[in-house]
Amino acid sequence: RRIALTNKSRIKFRLGDIVRHKKYGFRGMVVSFDPRPTVDVSRWDGLQHLKNVDDTPFYSIVPDPADTVKAFGGVRTMRYVCEANLEVCPAEDADIDL
Repeated sequence: RRIALTNKSRIKFRLGDIVRHKKYGFRGMVVSFDPRPTVDVSRWDGLQHLKNVDDTPFYSIVPDPADTVKAFGGVRTMRYVCEANLEVCPAEDADIDL
């Protein structure tokens, strides 16, 4: 976490931000971030189109349960998502259940 705190300029989303996944459409709240992935993400399907993914910020997202049922067929309690796959959730869609 100390590294993340010293690299704030690289972090696009802040703790508590409501974001939406660009591909899967689920919304959620940012609860933590890493300046680079802390797990091996080289084989993740949603990242194959990205370059330098090992040097990209990742976020832990607590998703809206109804959104994950729609996107994945079941509730997911946490998602670890690359910054390039996230966007700010518009205010009119930012009211989510956690």
